[in-house]
Amino acid sequence: MVSESPIASATLETMLGALPVPAYTNDLRGVVTWQNDAARAVAGDLRGTHYSKAVPPEELQRARETWAAATLSGATTRRTGRYRSASGDLVTLEVVVAPIRANGDIVGVFGIAIPSSDLPRPPATEQLSPRQLDVLRLLVQAKSTSQIAAALNLAPETVRNHIRSLLKALGARSRLEATLVALRDGLVSLDLEGPSGRTG
Repeated sequence: MVSESPIASATLETMLGALPVPAYTNDLRGVVTWQNDAARAVAGDLRGTHYSKAVPPEELQRARETWAAATLSGATTRRTGRYRSASGDLVTLEVVVAPIRANGDIVGVFGIAIPSSDLPRPPATEQLSPRQLDVLRLLVQAKSTSQIAAALNLAPETVRNHIRSLLKALGARSRLEATLVALRDGLVSLDLEGPSGRTG
């Protein structure tokens, strides 16, 4: 299981520990096996406890359905709901849950929790141009530089320049981190249509 792999936990911490959005893993029992700093700041240290500890009673049925979709059918799912914060208050989060597989078998769940999109955006994000937002939308769809260039009719080097500018504006160190910051700040949604085909 996920909880029995210190190597996996160390890898997660190296890759995702400093991300500015809450990220976590659960084993198949629903026990939290890893949280990054942002997750502990929001929910407190839940490692070793069942995920339901952070779920108020009125949200529990929906949380169980999301859990079942990831662990039984292997679906990546999302839900917006209210969760208990470290202070005991309820906060609204959009939670994205994806199965973790090893040798084809589902062995746990990885999740990120994005604060509700009605939260204010930091000033830096207001500086993004329409073209940068187009690039960002395609980054969230996990498109490569060449795929983004083809979709937007741009040269690959132009795309790379846009991505460098995006990373700086968002305070991100990687494409993955930029994607998560963009989701957290409501710059893009998780259900995305392709950009409108503007050029420039």
